[in-house]
Amino acid sequence: MASTFDRIEYPEEQKSIDIAMDAKSVRLDVYVKDDKDTVYNIEMQTSPQSYLPKRSRYYQGMIDLNLIEKGELYDKLNTSYVIFICTFDPFNKGRHVYHFENRCIDDPALAWVMKPTNASSTPAAPTAIDPKLDQVLTFLDTAMPVN
Repeated sequence: MASTFDRIEYPEEQKSIDIAMDAKSVRLDVYVKDDKDTVYNIEMQTSPQSYLPKRSRYYQGMIDLNLIEKGELYDKLNTSYVIFICTFDPFNKGRHVYHFENRCIDDPALAWVMKPTNASSTPAAPTAIDPKLDQVLTFLDTAMPVN
């Protein structure tokens, strides 16, 4: 997922979504909306956790619940992305970036028109990577600036 932005509408750090008193709420690390009303939730993950896919699914659902009101049509849902920036390879497959989307198991060419979930890992992975992303991931992993 490579995107460029003309303008970011509003960044929110530590955005809380609390739908009901007895439901699990979420605190999103960074919540951003761009000039096309696309929503980006960016999460930092520093320790390996096996439930990362379920956490991503839960965050996606909470974001969707926050985007439309009761009685509104589903087509009012904005495109949204949940992006995990990890200081480790979350799937141990040697990749820097993983893209996920909903696809039909019987016909992989058939995909839901929905939003992908992305997970980025450290530059220790052997796959090719954009130099700028490599610098960001190296800095996040080591806290050392990269020239």
